[in-house]
Amino acid sequence: LYRNQERRVKTHETVSSSEPVLTSSTPGPTLWHGDFETGDLSQWEMIQRVAPDRITITKDPLRQGNYAARFEVRPTDNIGDTSPRAEVAANLGEHEGEERYYRWYTYFDPAFPTEYPESFITFTQWRANDESGSYSSFMVWGDQVELRREGTRWATTLTKGVWHKFVYHVNWSPDPN
Repeated sequence: LYRNQERRVKTHETVSSSEPVLTSSTPGPTLWHGDFETGDLSQWEMIQRVAPDRITITKDPLRQGNYAARFEVRPTDNIGDTSPRAEVAANLGEHEGEERYYRWYTYFDPAFPTEYPESFITFTQWRANDESGSYSSFMVWGDQVELRREGTRWATTLTKGVWHKFVYHVNWSPDPN
């Protein structure tokens, strides 16, 4: 699993590596980049991995720029009493009433496992900063990519070996609608 990410971000599409990045015609300022162009993980506030080789900076495959991050999770990669994971996180200070767009690209290697339809892999998520436990997440279930928030909100068939562009529009609100 490889990622190039920009937090600015309703659609998903498979893209070629030559697609242009954000231009000045995109509304609103970019609030934060998590694009790994530092060549390390210093842009991220929290890093969880059981070993340094589970999140690495790479130059291939690339979507844009000079670097991407490669995330690897093995079934035994439990951190404490949690499920297996390798993840990075940043608190971007979202608040109720705000509207945000998040955009990122994810590449699923041709060898990415999809033979376990009862298992899932979360590859991007947002969690509430309160006691509600509410979250939104993008997951792979078998050969499906899904957006889940209190059930499946969107799904498509996973295509391996290409970069996938995600743009997620969020109105931060305790109202689920």
